[in-house]
Amino acid sequence: MHINFNILQLYNQSAPTVKASLWFVTCSVIQKGLSFITVPVFTSIMPEEEYGYFSLFQSWLSVILIFSTLNLHYQVYNNGALKFQEHTNEYVTSLIGLSWMASCILFSFFCLFYRMWTPVTGMPLHWMLYMFLECTMMMPYNIFLCRERMSNSYKAVVITTLISVFSATLFGLYMVATNNGTADSRLLAIVICDTIIGIVIFFVLFPYGKTLYNKTIWKYSLRLAVPLLPHYLANVILTSLGSIMIARYCGGEKLALYTVAYSLGMIMQIVVNSVNAAINPWIYRTMNKRNYSELKKGTSILYVIMAVLTILPTLVGTAYIHLFMKATYYEAESLIGVIAASSYFTYVYSILLVYELYFEKTRYTSIASVIAAVGNIVFNYCGIQIWGYQAVAYVTLICYILLALVHYYFLNKICIENQLFISRIIDIKLVTTIGIFVCILAFVISSFVEILNFRS
Repeated sequence: MHINFNILQLYNQSAPTVKASLWFVTCSVIQKGLSFITVPVFTSIMPEEEYGYFSLFQSWLSVILIFSTLNLHYQVYNNGALKFQEHTNEYVTSLIGLSWMASCILFSFFCLFYRMWTPVTGMPLHWMLYMFLECTMMMPYNIFLCRERMSNSYKAVVITTLISVFSATLFGLYMVATNNGTADSRLLAIVICDTIIGIVIFFVLFPYGKTLYNKTIWKYSLRLAVPLLPHYLANVILTSLGSIMIARYCGGEKLALYTVAYSLGMIMQIVVNSVNAAINPWIYRTMNKRNYSELKKGTSILYVIMAVLTILPTLVGTAYIHLFMKATYYEAESLIGVIAASSYFTYVYSILLVYELYFEKTRYTSIASVIAAVGNIVFNYCGIQIWGYQAVAYVTLICYILLALVHYYFLNKICIENQLFISRIIDIKLVTTIGIFVCILAFVISSFVEILNFRS
């Protein structure tokens, strides 16, 4: 009782940023935890090929999302939120309007060339409608989350996120179970739930902003967003191109194996993303105050925490597959550790990226991402031809390491331009030491798992 009281007292005395971060991370854990629990359920109901097609849809969705929303709910929002902080409501609805305009333009383009859809993507034509509904109607939800996080308001975020996660999961299970485990039924369930949530949130937000078009806001947002498009596209190539290439060269069954390994290996990535979303406003505010020592100390602690979190999937992923999934998925176990190591380097480069965006050096951001993406394309193509689909996991790790190195080079250049020593905000020795340790441990565990599977 005394311990519980102390914990509660410590929580009540915490700063708003700390409270908000805790709740954002908790939400993400619940979200990913539910997905973690339901993966074996979906894979047992859905044939491997159908589960592979569902993964293929998600990979293409991440590409379409960039151009249909300009990813305004990512880094661009934070910059604009500070610039237009006296007109937050108008800024929020104007971003929704701008993203919808981009969606309409892109959808019109696809309608003109709809015959190319299936040959290029390998998916049925009506899935194009699913994608654009998902991109368009989830934008109010995404912008709403950005607004609440920027203001450290977590209650509405928690409630909305839980409704979204549970509704899509439960309805998805019902649709899949009653429609012979097809990927189409799984996707339809997600689109219906997300569309309803998006409409409700839009009608909550619009009466406050009362506009979808503001010339000043649109112009400023486009100035930041357009140069970042190569960065976003390159990032999608890093995360999704491997899946698309596996589907093309190895088939849907191999894609299903890789998808399971990737889902388990990157299970902590959603925590990483949530921590990023929570601390990015803090980084902006701390940089404004030039409190570099606090910044370096806070991010260094987070590097250690993220390293521990990336090791966990490596340790529990194999047991999870053996306990809850079919034997056909055992082959994926040896890839989990390598993929998990990648998530540490995604956190490293994402922190470097925040500093670049704070200084509004979006050109450097895109160049770094394009370099890593080109390497990803070349390495994946060659690797799959020689070693099969397993090569994608190793290429992913290599390219994220490359991305972190290039971002560090550019950030150092930016710091020199602004008469700031990079060592004041980044502890590069700590980052490098942790990175080497994570890689070695991941390779050792993955090799051990592969040997065990070979003997059995």
